[in-house]
Amino acid sequence: MAYNRILLPVDGSEHSMHAVAHAVSLVREGGEIVVATVLPPIPNVIGGDARKEAEEAVKTDASLITQPVMDVIAKDNIACREKIVLHTSTAEGIIETAEDMKCDLIVMGSRGRSDIEGLLLGSVTHKVLTLATVPVLVVR
Repeated sequence: MAYNRILLPVDGSEHSMHAVAHAVSLVREGGEIVVATVLPPIPNVIGGDARKEAEEAVKTDASLITQPVMDVIAKDNIACREKIVLHTSTAEGIIETAEDMKCDLIVMGSRGRSDIEGLLLGSVTHKVLTLATVPVLVVR
């Protein structure tokens, strides 16, 4: 089955890079991959020039994470776009982005923890699997 819009959350880890090839293989011709990274929001107490500097730093940090993934996807001539998500919860940021962007699949890497470790540590992957309203493919 091929999908029209796939959300590919990445964090710069080797685990998230493993998911790239799977997302590429599942996207329908003419479809797209949304490469997203979730970062903590800038505190409201930061304002003025300091806020502008912080926003630029977030964009730079996000691009360091997303650009290598987008470069790999572009080699396969697949449309992709970057989505920087500022959220206090990585899992909730992923789920909200999938809904907002009308994605029909989330493809994400797994850190390889056991079920019990994931439950005890509050694994992002586990939370996404539990709360997502669209299918989730977890790549080991």
